[in-house]
Amino acid sequence: DRMANSHEHFGGYQSLDRTGPFEPLVDEGFMLSTGRACLALALRTMRPKRMHVPFFICGSALDPLYEQGVEPCFYELDDRLLPLSLPKVGTDEMILLVDYFGLCGIGVETCARGLGPRAVIDHSLAFFAAPVLGCWNFTSARKFFGVPDAAGLHAPVDVTYPTLRNEKMICTHLLLASVGSQSEGLAYHRANEGLMSSEALRCSLLGQR
Repeated sequence: DRMANSHEHFGGYQSLDRTGPFEPLVDEGFMLSTGRACLALALRTMRPKRMHVPFFICGSALDPLYEQGVEPCFYELDDRLLPLSLPKVGTDEMILLVDYFGLCGIGVETCARGLGPRAVIDHSLAFFAAPVLGCWNFTSARKFFGVPDAAGLHAPVDVTYPTLRNEKMICTHLLLASVGSQSEGLAYHRANEGLMSSEALRCSLLGQR
C-alpha cells in the first residue's frame, strides 16, 4: 500500500559504465544496436513465413516480425517458463526461445536441439549465458550495464553485417544516475528507449567500449 500511494519508482536503469580498455566479460559476438536489430537480421537472412513465439514476450520483440511480414504463432509456457508443448517448426518457419532471467538455459538448449538456424535464442535477460551452438543467439546489454545501446549477435550462418553505427541515442540518464539522480534521468531514459529500433545498425562506439 505504501508503494501504491507514493511517488517512489520501482526498478530503474544502470549508471554510466566506465569505458575500456578491459578484457571482454564474455564472447559478445557482433555488436548491433538492439536485440530487436539482432532478431530482424536473423529474419532477413532466413526469410521464414511464420515464427513461433511465447505468449510471455515483450511487445517490442514482435516489431521485427510485423515489419517483415512474418506471421507470429504464439505458444504456451509451463511453470518452468519453457514451451508447454514444443511446436513443430516447419522448414519455412522459425521459433523464438527465451532464456527467462537466466533460469531456462538447459531447457531452452534441449528445445532447440535439432532445429539449427531455425531457432533463435533470446538471451536479453541472461547476458552471461553461453550461446547455443548452431542457433541464432542474441543479448541486450542495456538490461545489465550502463550503456545507451548494444546487443550481441551470434549467427549460425554467414550474414552481411551493417557498417553504419547507431547515432540516435541519449546518455543524459546514464550520467544523472552516476551522480545519484536516477529519478531526474527517468524521462531521458524513456526517450532513449523510444529511439531504439530494429533498424540494421552497429551499436554506438560508446556502447561497444
